[in-house]
Amino acid sequence: MPQKLKLPASARLNGSVNPNGAATNYHFEWGTSISYGNTTGTVSAGSGTSAVSVLSTITGLTPGTTYHFRVAGTNIAGTSYGNDLTFIPGSATLTTAAVSAITTTGATSGGTITSDGGSAITAHVVCWGTSVNPTVTGSHTTDGSGTGSFTSSISGLSSSASYHVRAFGTNPGVDILRR
Repeated sequence: MPQKLKLPASARLNGSVNPNGAATNYHFEWGTSISYGNTTGTVSAGSGTSAVSVLSTITGLTPGTTYHFRVAGTNIAGTSYGNDLTFIPGSATLTTAAVSAITTTGATSGGTITSDGGSAITAHVVCWGTSVNPTVTGSHTTDGSGTGSFTSSISGLSSSASYHVRAFGTNPGVDILRR
């Protein structure tokens, strides 16, 4: 039976930083206005020459409130800021589908997104792993976008392991549907 997930007052912010060959650190600025007022901890983005995906989890958010955020990258050349993006925690609705069509190496799952909470859903994701609460940093599928039902084919499973499965929906800068 599908189970409706309750959304926490937290979010995982996503961005991208290009160190351009210099040792670079990043952090996110966030708050209820473009004045932000809060920052995440500073983390190294390395010193490579191409863009790297960066993320940080924030907590203590008020469901139904619009939050602004942007990424900031700092190196010897100065600080660069990403675009202002917004999200509304707790206002999106996701139901995870039961796992079905189970074989020795695969299965099917998915979900239904009935509300995007004011931020367009750009990716449907199903995560799986042998630990409780798998995330998109591990094994996952990406299937479509927008609201509505979606199905994901899970593959590469071991017949001797037990798996946990979760559905997510993301927008351009934040995983808005997570448990």
